[in-house]
This record gives sequence, structure tokens and C-alpha cells, in this order.
Amino acid sequence: MRISVADHRRGAGAGFSMIEMLVAVAILGMVATAGVMAIGSRDVANLRREANDLAMTLNRARLDSARLGRTVTLKYDARRHALVTESSELKIARSVTIRNMHNNSNRFEVRMSPSGISGGLFAALSSGDNMLWVTLDPLTGRVGLHTKDPQKRL
Repeated sequence: MRISVADHRRGAGAGFSMIEMLVAVAILGMVATAGVMAIGSRDVANLRREANDLAMTLNRARLDSARLGRTVTLKYDARRHALVTESSELKIARSVTIRNMHNNSNRFEVRMSPSGISGGLFAALSSGDNMLWVTLDPLTGRVGLHTKDPQKRL
């Protein structure tokens, strides 16, 4: 009976070699890293979508005010987690937090007059470690979306 070297190494009680274990751990590490990065990018995309929705709602209220010839009011209802006008409601994702930076609260009310003048808004939207800012100029009604705090000077 002839026994080869390969048969002798892979006996009944033999396990994995150190190289095989290192390769398996490296592959698992790469898969875990890709998963964590995908979750982080999903948070950023969700935050950006919510900020864009808020900016569009503010713009729509400004246009509605001019079209109707009367003041339109938007209120953020923290209990319902929604931005509410008399004709619509924008639900905000539960993973996103909105803060009114003028008074550091999670409540705000914005009035848009037909002339374009508003009460202004400086809102910070956050999700995890990510943050975006939405601003509403009180004189022009212009809405801005910022990735850096617009009040901080370089």
C-alpha cells in the first residue's frame, strides 16, 4: 500500500492550514467593510433626499403665496415628524433630525408673504454623523442647501 504525502497531510483529524484561515479572514474583512460603507452612503443619500424635499416644499410655499396673493404658513410638527401647510404635508424620515438653529429647537413656523418676504429659516438636518443645512433668506425667499455650516467663516 502506497501513501502519498498529500494523503498524509489531510488525515481524518486535519483542519485548515494557516494560509487558508488568513485568506478567509481577509475576505470576511473586505465584505464587512463594503457593508459598513454601503450603510453609511445610504444614510447620506437619505439625508440629502430629505433636505431636497424640505427645500422644494419651501420653494413651493413661496410660489403658492405669490400665486394666491396671501401669506402661506409652514409648520414643522415634531410629533408627526412632518412639515405641514394648509394644503400639504411632507413626512420626514424618522432617521433624520431637524433643528431650527435660530432658537435651537425642533420646532419652527415659517410664513411666506406674496412679496417673497418670509420669517427666514436656518435648519440643520442630521442623520448619524452626517449633517446638511437648509436656509431660507428672509428678504428674498431664496432657499439654499448647504453641506457646510453657512454661519461659520473660514
